[in-house]
Amino acid sequence: MARPHELKVIEPIFEETRTVGNVAKECVRALLEGSGYGVYPFGYESYTTHIKDLIHQKRMGRTETTEQLAAMPDLLVVDDANKAIELVEVKYRNRYPSNVNLNTRAIERLRKFWPNSIAVWVVPCEEVFYACRLKDLKTTDQGLGITDIDLTDQTIDKLFRKVTEQPEMVRRLKELAVKMLKSVDVGIRVE
Repeated sequence: MARPHELKVIEPIFEETRTVGNVAKECVRALLEGSGYGVYPFGYESYTTHIKDLIHQKRMGRTETTEQLAAMPDLLVVDDANKAIELVEVKYRNRYPSNVNLNTRAIERLRKFWPNSIAVWVVPCEEVFYACRLKDLKTTDQGLGITDIDLTDQTIDKLFRKVTEQPEMVRRLKELAVKMLKSVDVGIRVE
């Protein structure tokens, strides 16, 4: 137990972040499928579960290949009408869209291996679903391995236009995402 004058840093365990991330990913998947896009699992959690486990257990060395596998976007999104395919990385943050942050190493890895992919954030307030192409993402390095991102003007409908065609479904999924995720905080905390 920490002494009264000592601070104890508590990091979330992988299972916590994976569970919350899966909820956010399913919200995005439902939103895009409900808007008429084809949505398919893509990330390494989907196809290389055994490899993922080895990487997280540090039983496999860090190489360029394992880094690329670990950075694979979560979803493959198909727009049949426009004959387009997008790769989507889903992130959850319980912060205001003007002050979302991400691990600097994670964003650098995504930009290195998947620069044309789209990051979709689920933020349980305001517009809830935000999106930006990784190569266009404007960031501010705050030091200590944290990068701040302002998503205020980057609502998901700017990159996935069909989302505007189902306003009632979008409203209900936003409400559901807020109910499920508003009180969840799996970030690093200090006690």
